Amino acid sequence: MPVRFQYLKKFNLAYVKAYEPFSFPQLVEVALKRSPEEWPDPQLSCPRLFDFRDVDLMGRRTPEIRRALREHNKMDHLPRDVPAAMVARDESAYGVLRMYSAYAEIEGVRTADNSFCTTDLEEAIEWLLMRGGIKGSPSTYRIMRHVA
Repeated sequence: MPVRFQYLKKFNLAYVKAYEPFSFPQLVEVALKRSPEEWPDPQLSCPRLFDFRDVDLMGRRTPEIRRALREHNKMDHLPRDVPAAMVARDESAYGVLRMYSAYAEIEGVRTADNSFCTTDLEEAIEWLLMRGGIKGSPSTYRIMRHVA
């Protein structure tokens, strides 16, 4: 599957890595198909790190993004407004993620305060650490060893 999920229990952090061929609705599929062993939190309320560095996001269009967010909203068990950091591979992909983030706010999936887009993995992890919800006080380096 072009989207890989990893729950880093030690940090209470969900790491989602996207690969080609990718589409935004696959993010919703990952949440639906997860097993309790993969993601033991039934409310799915831990912070998330979405890694899109291996995906060309330039072909993504508004209808695809909005459809994925509408599907997310149909699932009552998915939490709203958990901190989510998204990492793009370049400035163009960053623009697509900003658009996704704006539509997520419009659809009520998360607020602007709990959404962060960047092209720098370390910066994304630092932002998640500042938002809270990550267990303990792990250094950025320790978390990056698990995801990079």
